[in-house]
Amino acid sequence: MQETNQPTPTETPPVPPLRRSAFAPPGVLYASGAVIAILLTTALFWWNSRPQTYPLRMTAGDKLGRRHDIAQVLARDVRRRGVRVSFTETSGSSEALEMISEGKLDCALIQGGIGTQPHVRQVASITQEPLHLLVKRELGTAVNARGLLALRGKRVNLSTRGSGTRRIATIALGFADLHAGRDFEDEDISYKELESRAYIHLPDALFTVSLIPSPVVERLVHRHGYVLVSIPFARALSLRQPTLHEVTIPAFAYGVTPAPTPPTQITTIGTQLLLVARDSVPDEAVKRLLEGTFAGDFARDATLPGLTEAGSLSSPEMPIHLGAIAYRDRNEPVVTSDLVQGLEDGKSFVISILVAIYFVYRWWRQRRYSGFDVYMGEVTRIERSALALEAEATPNVHELMRLRNELGEMKTNALEKYTRGELKSEELMSAFLTHVADVRGYLSALILAERERLSEMSRDTIPDAEQSARFRAQWEGGGGVGR
Repeated sequence: MQETNQPTPTETPPVPPLRRSAFAPPGVLYASGAVIAILLTTALFWWNSRPQTYPLRMTAGDKLGRRHDIAQVLARDVRRRGVRVSFTETSGSSEALEMISEGKLDCALIQGGIGTQPHVRQVASITQEPLHLLVKRELGTAVNARGLLALRGKRVNLSTRGSGTRRIATIALGFADLHAGRDFEDEDISYKELESRAYIHLPDALFTVSLIPSPVVERLVHRHGYVLVSIPFARALSLRQPTLHEVTIPAFAYGVTPAPTPPTQITTIGTQLLLVARDSVPDEAVKRLLEGTFAGDFARDATLPGLTEAGSLSSPEMPIHLGAIAYRDRNEPVVTSDLVQGLEDGKSFVISILVAIYFVYRWWRQRRYSGFDVYMGEVTRIERSALALEAEATPNVHELMRLRNELGEMKTNALEKYTRGELKSEELMSAFLTHVADVRGYLSALILAERERLSEMSRDTIPDAEQSARFRAQWEGGGGVGR
């Protein structure tokens, strides 16, 4: 069959499909992710909306004190809010702080002015507790006349060791230059012991920090005739100790009979009654404690008429619990001036981030197409070499066939990389194969044309047998028909 010198039209080979991924199609993955997200959101909503109960271990000191009575009222109120309080009796506020710090208790009602401990956080300041100084009736006149100096040589109960009362009493006596062991006999008798002792075995004077009315003070006044006396330097002491305050005990606070107690208003030292909790107590539990304190009937049932939320965190004596901050800020607007200012300050930062993301995207997109530029450049180089050979009087068939073989190997190599995912972009692969097909068709046309020319020339000048042998040797020596 006679061959023609005209290049045969070539068809662009189809782009081979990507090998099948081991993963599911993107649509299936997106749908699965959406279903999982919906299920997780539903589960989270159910978990957060279910009734949550918080068990808390609490102390309010000696169970015979007024503070313990108040804690019992609070426990009843917060029980309706999902907080279950169990009580542990302690010797006083200092021991309560240590137990909270060690994780043995969760919260407590304590006396302020005694410092703090690690991991202890203030929840609220409830009210002020005055320091009561009681003396036996036969000593009352001397103390009223000479002040605390009349206690020299007497038996003075500073309260139990580990109590906040003992610490405040020591500060007050120290201000008057009275020291245990040197100026008076120190006793540490509990409320229970005071209740059981006969009058002759009771101390000459004793201190107790308590809200009015104090059950302990009432028993001592009405059963044993103790009298309340003032601490005249309370104002001066409060200037030296910021956590101590000058407060008053009103006249007749403990009754009119058998004698008005006290007969007139007296001045004394006061401390804050603090609700504290360990920092690990959940914020929601703390918020419910505060709801019971300020939003329920606690103030009425505990006889705390001056209790208000406004000053509960105004002058904290220790770090504030995060739950208390959340409760305090519960009615604050979400969009505040500070938030707007913060957004303004962060605008340039956000813009910088967006610009950086854009350039990263451009780099990633460029990286996807890297590799095709090399192959396209090589195809163009082969095409230029073919054009140069065509311009010669007698194109070198061997070189043309070498170029066509090189082009075929290049295409095979590119397809293998594409299948492995090392080259991406279906559009670029299609353009590459089209370019390869055009150059290959061009090379094939040149080879066929040159072979036809050699055949015609051999037919005119060389006998048939020798012509056939030479043509065959020349043709086969060039590497065969090629790909």
